[in-house]
Amino acid sequence: MSTPTLHPHEAWLDEVLPKHERLTQTVVSITQSLLKERKVDFLSVTGRTKDRKSTLDKIQRKGYADPATKLTDLTGVRVVVFIESDVLRATDIIREAFNIDEENSTNKDRDLLTNQIGYRSNHIVCDLGERRSGLVEHHGLSGLKFEFQIRTVLQHAWAEMSHDRSYKFSGKLPAALERQLNLYAGLLEIADRGLNQLSIEMALYSENLQAQTNLEESATEINSLSLDHLVKRWSVKYRLPYKNSLRNTKFADELISELNQFNVVTLADLARIIPKGLCREGERIRSR
Repeated sequence: MSTPTLHPHEAWLDEVLPKHERLTQTVVSITQSLLKERKVDFLSVTGRTKDRKSTLDKIQRKGYADPATKLTDLTGVRVVVFIESDVLRATDIIREAFNIDEENSTNKDRDLLTNQIGYRSNHIVCDLGERRSGLVEHHGLSGLKFEFQIRTVLQHAWAEMSHDRSYKFSGKLPAALERQLNLYAGLLEIADRGLNQLSIEMALYSENLQAQTNLEESATEINSLSLDHLVKRWSVKYRLPYKNSLRNTKFADELISELNQFNVVTLADLARIIPKGLCREGERIRSR
């Protein structure tokens, strides 16, 4: 009976894959902590380690003589955020935290020509760097490369659909269908940029509210943002506790709807219907 021929890199792969399993978990945990610490909202941070068979197939297909230096994605970590500006923030955080392999890192968005629509995502290849690799819990992980993919929710949806053959969106399509597909991809890109611009405008609106000195007398419409700013200002003025923001709460939505039914639509309208001394009386009752 003949002995099966071993792939020349099987021994190396059997040694390195368990390390990459540890590396994947480590990088996901570090990344989640960093994004939370810097207050970057994200949908998910997920990781995967390439399996043995697909890695051996890739080595053979690509003809890698030295896969240890060529395979930079045995560990892959995907970061999905909500808006484009958070892609940039997450990218900056990752660049500060890890040692970057610039030669193998790419920005797929920049790679597209001005007349092209398609896959958009930041790909950053890293290793842990000397400081992190020196920690006891990271022993054996020094120099191991891993790849980040950083994208928005809409970019992620497009990438998943265009790479999943069950949707039949991959490969060469008939010209008319391919044109339609490109038009829809363009709509997703426009929506991505629109959501990002909306986020910027909401932040500016909030800053303008903060800067107003006579908010109680303003003709600003009552909405979740303006109501939150007004109540916060009252809480400081009358030294009342205000622990939880009114933003994005069912109570705020119901309150605003009820006020509007009584034609109370601006912050000045709201201030006028509140009895004088009500806040001070509430503070006196609380202090009993």
